[in-house]
Amino acid sequence: MSVSLKDLAEKLNSSVEELTTKLQELDFSYDEENLEVEDDLAELLEDELGQKTGADAAVAAVEMQLEREIVKKQRKKMAGKHESKAKEKNVQIKVDKLEIGEVISVKELAEKTGVNAAKIIGELMKSGIIANINQQLDFDTALLVAGEFGIDLKKTKTES
Repeated sequence: MSVSLKDLAEKLNSSVEELTTKLQELDFSYDEENLEVEDDLAELLEDELGQKTGADAAVAAVEMQLEREIVKKQRKKMAGKHESKAKEKNVQIKVDKLEIGEVISVKELAEKTGVNAAKIIGELMKSGIIANINQQLDFDTALLVAGEFGIDLKKTKTES
């Protein structure tokens, strides 16, 4: 079955001359006397030259904008979260159990446990303790911080 180029031109908001020019550019054959094309060729032309109607284009544009906004909001929510979790998981602990004396410095605790001193100081700050790397920690404080990293601390017995 064949489709009139005039009908097709109206459907595509184009002129018959434009369609014939496009057919010649693409080397498609058509009935030049009756100005008709086969159904398959008409579908190809609709795909090639067809434009969405105003309502369809507006709906598509709104959907695209909403999708972009959703992705943008998701990115804002997740910004920096993947990195911080990955960094916390990368803490390599040398020991599970450790015996210490009455006091230990942050540096010594870091060296013995294998946890970065900055991570230990960060945990102290979360607990409300401002400390530096040379700060001496009592056993109870060291026990709390080590517990955050899954390390069991035991107090060495001092002989008098």
